[in-house]
Amino acid sequence: MSKAKVRVEITGVKELRRALSGLKKQVRRAALKKALRKVGGLIKKSMRARLKKGHGEETGLLKKSIGVRVKGVKGQPDRIALIVGPQAKKGKVVTLPSGRSVKRVPTLIAHLVEFGTKPHTIRIEEGPFAGQDIEHPGSRAMPFVRPALDENRSRIEPLLAEELTRAIAVIA
Repeated sequence: MSKAKVRVEITGVKELRRALSGLKKQVRRAALKKALRKVGGLIKKSMRARLKKGHGEETGLLKKSIGVRVKGVKGQPDRIALIVGPQAKKGKVVTLPSGRSVKRVPTLIAHLVEFGTKPHTIRIEEGPFAGQDIEHPGSRAMPFVRPALDENRSRIEPLLAEELTRAIAVIA
């Protein structure tokens, strides 16, 4: 399974960087996390708006699973990562027409929805049709991650600056 990552680095906010550097490490991290959660919410809303019925599963599970996480970067104590996308814990057990129950995990299909699939053969391993092959026609790409980021790119830096300024004023 491929993991698609988009990296955005905010630059040009010198005054805020100076203000942040003057704060204690814990206060600085709290302010950054709060601001990043706000930015993540903006992107999350846009991603969810782009997922319509038929994107992945008819259950809407992929859309429901889009979440925001803010966490430290391992081995880099001064960095904080913003992760917006399907959350693995949002899987759901569904019953197939064959009566078999399987867990559907949105993180396993998100890249297939974003980038599409080529035509391919699926070999059925279990059940009454075991041993048969199905020719899957493939699926067209239905991007929801990259367009959500592109749509909000011009709003990210001002929102981050506004939220950081607000957080610094409240925390400091």
